[in-house]
Amino acid sequence: MDNAFLQIIVKNNYKLPKEYTPAEITPQLLSNLGSTQSDVRETSYIILCDLINAGVGVNYSPQQLREIKEQMTQNLTYGIGEKESDSVFVRAFSILVLDKLIAVDGVNHYLTEPEIRDLLEQGLVYLAAEKDLRGHVPQKGWAHAIAHAADFFWVITRNRFLDAEDLKRILNAIADKVSEPVAHVYIYQEDDRLAQVVISALLRNLLDMAFLNIWLDRFINPPSGIVWREAFSDEANVNARHNTIMFLRSLYFQLLLGIQYVHHTYPNKIPTMRDELLSETIRALKAIDHWVYANKE
Repeated sequence: MDNAFLQIIVKNNYKLPKEYTPAEITPQLLSNLGSTQSDVRETSYIILCDLINAGVGVNYSPQQLREIKEQMTQNLTYGIGEKESDSVFVRAFSILVLDKLIAVDGVNHYLTEPEIRDLLEQGLVYLAAEKDLRGHVPQKGWAHAIAHAADFFWVITRNRFLDAEDLKRILNAIADKVSEPVAHVYIYQEDDRLAQVVISALLRNLLDMAFLNIWLDRFINPPSGIVWREAFSDEANVNARHNTIMFLRSLYFQLLLGIQYVHHTYPNKIPTMRDELLSETIRALKAIDHWVYANKE
């Protein structure tokens, strides 16, 4: 299935040619998610999303959606741990498809609680294990695995089956990912996408400031054991410091200004603990970047 054929579908308002059914075309669309040609990969993803977003029973039965889910979760381990290989496209676009499958469940409720919890576990394991942190890859287009993982968590945090303990695990996983020593600085707004997950979790009104203060302390004293004042002696630690500061800044301004998401009205609210969390986020920033910010309130 080449890009010319895919463009025929796009130009036909994403309607498949009459001689094809969703079941017939889906295996190739899923295979294309790992293509190194960005037009093939991204167009296949968009077509697949359109088919999924139509809802349960329109293009896919619940069982067919589950089969897609199983393939996508298996894909999350494909080449995991590799840092600059083409396997990242398979993983990065599979986590995006899972995001859409969960979003449809939010409307049609076709997944069970054990299935949602399994997806949460798969997502948490994937976020921790993903080592290819590239955003836009020259000649090959977007990989953006961490941003795509953030999109997955942005959706699953809203799921009816997730409780406060689940949200805490997600926020802790983000803190650990952001603050880990790495050879890569996030430059493609991964910090913004990850901060949006926190906003989504806060809007469930299940988290309290006692947890959030402990969570912010996780940035100040990360599990890796980095001492931020000494980070400049090691490039990986400097990168971790930069990523951590940028994430906290993104969180601060999203709390202050709100976030804009054109496809959903859910974010058009203000977290109930916003003012207190703004103050505590400043506390964390001052503790990490004490050379820049004055201590005066």
